[in-house]
Amino acid sequence: MNHLKELFAKRYNLTSVGKPENKEKSTSDGVLAGEEVVANENTDLSVEEINQREGVADYLFDGDIDLTEEQLEMIEASLSDSNHTRRKRQMDTLLPRWENNQLFYSFGPAMTTRFRTIVKQALAYIAGRTCLTFTESNTAPNRVNVISGSGCYSKIGMVGGVQDLSLGNGCDQMGIVSHEFMHALGSWHMQMRSDRDDHLIVDLTYVKAGYEGNFGKICKLSSWQDSDINCSDNESLFSDLPLKDIQ
Repeated sequence: MNHLKELFAKRYNLTSVGKPENKEKSTSDGVLAGEEVVANENTDLSVEEINQREGVADYLFDGDIDLTEEQLEMIEASLSDSNHTRRKRQMDTLLPRWENNQLFYSFGPAMTTRFRTIVKQALAYIAGRTCLTFTESNTAPNRVNVISGSGCYSKIGMVGGVQDLSLGNGCDQMGIVSHEFMHALGSWHMQMRSDRDDHLIVDLTYVKAGYEGNFGKICKLSSWQDSDINCSDNESLFSDLPLKDIQ
């Protein structure tokens, strides 16, 4: 993943210009549209810090995204290749949407009652603000399997088959759970949206050295877009969650 960050930084000329001493420490993990970044109320750790602690951060893209080998190879190839037309078409096939706006999910055997309850609350929250439905199923061929893994992370989009979404120690917050399921639905982090420059200015002086590559715009590589969730407003999806629950 470090190689991928370097390619992003090189392609978009992203460089750190130094961090003034009076600036607050930045969290370099990304947020989804409409979210705020606050520390986990139980562990005082961000998702990225949890993943660093669990030893999985170096294997994840942009803090908490578990790319498939095909997605990783295609992004690397597109960043290295100046001719993207064919690769754009290929990349589109790597993020199929969930059919009929319905996501199936199951729980791993180690998931506690507390985690299962939080997951169902988070999915009910998303469903109540979108046209998405979430159905628990242990037999659906394409489904998200929620596991008690090391760290908090998810695949991006429907990758096919049973795809793991990890909610480990410290990930038991509604905001974190919602965040990871939004990745499973196909949403990238807000700072990587193709239209982000219309709404915000990225100040790299707040970014840790070596993490500048997290701020390339993913949709510039291809025609990938956040999942087309009918009737939903992704940018306001989390606006009325209690601030302490947003991760």
